[in-house]
Amino acid sequence: MDPIDPITPGSEEHGQAHSRRPPREPLTSDFATGTPAPARMAQLVAGDLQVTVNPVDGSEIEPCPPALRPGRPRKRTPDERAEAARAAHPPVPPGPAQHALPLLERQDERERLTRLLARGRSVRLTGPAGSGRTALLDLVAEDCLDLAPDG
Repeated sequence: MDPIDPITPGSEEHGQAHSRRPPREPLTSDFATGTPAPARMAQLVAGDLQVTVNPVDGSEIEPCPPALRPGRPRKRTPDERAEAARAAHPPVPPGPAQHALPLLERQDERERLTRLLARGRSVRLTGPAGSGRTALLDLVAEDCLDLAPDG
C-alpha cells in the first residue's frame, strides 16, 4: 500500500503522493526596485475657481487668485480675424500653385443654402463620397462671412 499524504488531498486517488511545487518569486519585486513615475498635476481656471487636478493627493477646488483670472472675452478686430484665419490654414505645399476648379452646376444649391443660413436655419448636406459636399460648403461659408464674422 502506498503512503497517503495527509496535507495534499486526493493524493491517494492515483496511488502516489504528489510533491508540492516550490513557491514562485513575487511579481511585485521587479516593480518595487524602479523609481516611481512622476504624477502629472494640472491647474485650470473655471469661472472664479481654480481647480488643481492631482492624482496622488486628490484634486482641490479653491477660489482663483485675482492674478490668475483670465480676462473677459472680447470681439476680435478685423485684423485679428484675418490673422486667425491665416493661422488656421495649413501651410502651402511646395511646387506650382493649383488653380481652384469651378463648381459645376451647383450655383442654385449654393444660393439656396446661403439664403437658408441667412435666415438662421440649420442645414444638413448629404451625398455620397466625392460628390463635392466639402467644396460646396467651403463656397457657402465664403458667401456667409458677413453673417457671422467671428465664426
